Amino acid sequence: MEGININGVAEHLFSLGFWMFVVVIIGISLLRHEDAHSYRQLSVAGWTSIFASPGIVAGGWLFERRYDDVFYPMLAASGMLLCLGIGLVLCAAVLKRVGN
Repeated sequence: MEGININGVAEHLFSLGFWMFVVVIIGISLLRHEDAHSYRQLSVAGWTSIFASPGIVAGGWLFERRYDDVFYPMLAASGMLLCLGIGLVLCAAVLKRVGN
């Protein structure tokens, strides 16, 4: 097992775990507040995810100065968050159109 950088693996797992936690918290908060305007909550969660995505890329770029091989996992996490946000906004639009 030569050549495996355990520090890099730990950072990648921490990043993945953190964003999975964020997704779970958003999902739980959306499920707890089911009402006639759930499309608004989906929309807010989606736009929050979309606008947080570039911050993750910037954070990965800044962290790469200190740690090696951090940028690309952060870029992947940012892409996943961006896709999640787009999906939430699209779901909100569909719910609004069908009348919830």
